[in-house]
Amino acid sequence: MDICSCLPLNKAREFLKTTRQVCCSYHFYLVESCGELLSVVRMVSEFTDVEVHEHESGKDNQPEKISLYKTLMFYVFRVDLHHKILVEMESLGDQVLFLGGNNSISLRVEDCPKCIKDSIYFTDSYWERADEDDLYGGHDMGYYNLKDRCVRPFYETPHCYKMKPTPFWVLPNPW
Repeated sequence: MDICSCLPLNKAREFLKTTRQVCCSYHFYLVESCGELLSVVRMVSEFTDVEVHEHESGKDNQPEKISLYKTLMFYVFRVDLHHKILVEMESLGDQVLFLGGNNSISLRVEDCPKCIKDSIYFTDSYWERADEDDLYGGHDMGYYNLKDRCVRPFYETPHCYKMKPTPFWVLPNPW
């Protein structure tokens, strides 16, 4: 099964045109949800360099450049192993997804009273980029709602400080 052929790339390209983003990467997750296998695709924008002010750089009082990245949207597919296809999902039903580099899980929204239905909660799992410079990384986290297709941060973070180690999920033991 070729996952790239199932991606709604035309929709993604149109979205990128409206947001003036020039480059993006895709991150893939597999999650079991209610006995089905879900394939989740995370679209991350590669923003241009941003100048950090001299007093924030701390190295020879020279301004430094950092490359910011940010999650733009998600696509969720149900994996149909019998027909060997991916079926795009518009709703998670009564589930919420938690995605990250350490773990991904689906839980009932009733078991997560402060969570929003039809949402994907995510931490920064773009470790390649988080480790490439000393000033930025670990900040790309929040939640994405499938109904309104909006990414919202958990809270605002300053863009000039690195979060190390990057955030991860601590999940309840289901057994």
